[in-house]
Amino acid sequence: MMRKKIFTLAMTVLLLLGLSMTALADPVALNEATSTIDAKQQNTVTITKKYTATNDGTTSPAETFKFTVTPVSFNGATDSATLAGMPAVTVTDLEVLQGNATAAGTSNNLTVNLPVYSSVGIYVYKIVETPSQNAGVTTDPTEYYLRVTVSNGNSTSGLVIEGVALHAGDPDTKPKVSTISNTYDAGTLSISKTVSGNQGDKGKYFAVKVTLTAETGKTYASSYAVSGGSSTDNPTTITVGQETTFYLKDGETINIANLPYGVTYTVVENDYTTSEGYEAATYSVSSDGTVTTTSSTTAVSGEALNHANETVAITNTKGTTADTGVILDSLPYILILVIVFIGVVFLVFRKRTSDRY
Repeated sequence: MMRKKIFTLAMTVLLLLGLSMTALADPVALNEATSTIDAKQQNTVTITKKYTATNDGTTSPAETFKFTVTPVSFNGATDSATLAGMPAVTVTDLEVLQGNATAAGTSNNLTVNLPVYSSVGIYVYKIVETPSQNAGVTTDPTEYYLRVTVSNGNSTSGLVIEGVALHAGDPDTKPKVSTISNTYDAGTLSISKTVSGNQGDKGKYFAVKVTLTAETGKTYASSYAVSGGSSTDNPTTITVGQETTFYLKDGETINIANLPYGVTYTVVENDYTTSEGYEAATYSVSSDGTVTTTSSTTAVSGEALNHANETVAITNTKGTTADTGVILDSLPYILILVIVFIGVVFLVFRKRTSDRY
């Protein structure tokens, strides 16, 4: 009987130890108290990384979000010796696939790795996001501060992390947060053609040259898709940094999709004034339906894309004043009317002459 009680007690102790070890393996909840740590355990906290596409229908590139973590203070101390001795905190690089950004926002997990602390105190670290090199990806400019509170837990089990909190700025004055946000900003560049005037050829294709220029220090996709237009000579893609020629006739539009904000564009049409008698083309630029600039003498050059939809509307005009005199096409009808008139006059005269005699 005694052996059975001893066995039961031993099993109970083992079970409690197993539960304690399981608790040690759990990650730390951000802004909350955590379990006891020891020299064998390194805890983590999770921060939400929200990735949003500013405009629906755009596709973000594959991206690796990186962060630098710098010790700021220990119990308020700022001397370099104390800072140099602070245990290091790191943030694991977050890799996301192409198209991760969505209009509703995609939530990803950032892992913050906490060290094993050997002394009680309040540890503060600054977390800054590394600027992205991908065009269109907006880096979160906020300086975040992570405050870790370590105590002895009033127990003999070792030190405990009582709380971990992330602040958007000075931890003494700025609110706690649990999300770091990024956006993918891209839109569509459209180029349309209108032919006006009584001599304008609405079936003629006009050659339009388009050049996209990269934002300094940014990486772009190998090419961007182009849709619209009926000419078989139109390319279906365009590459940043290369002049590309498209052909448009009256009423047609081409669309260059998913262009990152910040890319600049130049649109210029071939000269049809001397060779074919058209007036100088009119270039009208509109952003999300609102006209911003109009020019009748020069091309659109160095315009920066920064809206969901931007359109360069090109109008070609050719007309002449119609000659209102007699023309050959109407002469037969005029002669017929003259003959009819003469016939009527002759019949009236003949009837009057008959009545007289």
